Amino acid sequence: MNQKNKKMIWYEVDLDVFLFGKETDYIQACNQEEAEIIALKRASNKFKCSINQIEVLCCKEKAI
Repeated sequence: MNQKNKKMIWYEVDLDVFLFGKETDYIQACNQEEAEIIALKRASNKFKCSINQIEVLCCKEKAI
């Protein structure tokens, strides 16, 4: 299956950012792993910190 045919799903990703606390982000991605990576990069840019300082607490499909 190529990229164009993949179904995008909404994920709720809970993160713990060192010194900043808990952060929840809603990500549209093809799978859970991709959603976690996107959420980590967004939080890293938002808080100007290393991805190593962010922990994924939970990642689940968002009920619509």
